[in-house]
Amino acid sequence: MAKSIKDIPFWGILGDCFPDLPNLVQITMAKDESVITDEQWWAIARWWRGALLNESDWSQVTDNSLSEEKRTEWRSYRETLRNITSEYSDPRDIVFPDLPSK
Repeated sequence: MAKSIKDIPFWGILGDCFPDLPNLVQITMAKDESVITDEQWWAIARWWRGALLNESDWSQVTDNSLSEEKRTEWRSYRETLRNITSEYSDPRDIVFPDLPSK
């Protein structure tokens, strides 16, 4: 199932990377994600995209066990990830693609 950017558990993961990002306590206390700026949402999207691309690098090496059809699916998935920041005008609307099967 595709994952909305708001479903990403970025609170703990990104605290060290983005010190300006409101921490989980602030967001929980406010009960409002609007304390995160657009710039911070874009930073979260780019970070998550990078993590997903890194996790799928294996799918493009020539000595993996994927069929050419599956390799093409993974290639398409990675292209969708790379284009995600240009496909959305509001970072809160981003939905990351489903992970292809192996």
